[in-house]
Amino acid sequence: MNERALRQDGWTRRFIVAPARIEEFRALYERLGYEVRLELPEPEELRVECTGCLAATLLFRTVYTRIPRP
Repeated sequence: MNERALRQDGWTRRFIVAPARIEEFRALYERLGYEVRLELPEPEELRVECTGCLAATLLFRTVYTRIPRP
């Protein structure tokens, strides 16, 4: 799902997270009461030197959160 569609559905983009810390940040935001969604980063979100790196595009995740809906 692209970022525009996510925003329209109430999601807020937070940051790109390294593989070793994905679960840490997911747990943190869930403890704070948010829904968490992890997406593959879009190529334009990565630094120029990272766009060709297979690890960056397959392992890193963009963290999105939203307040749970009733």
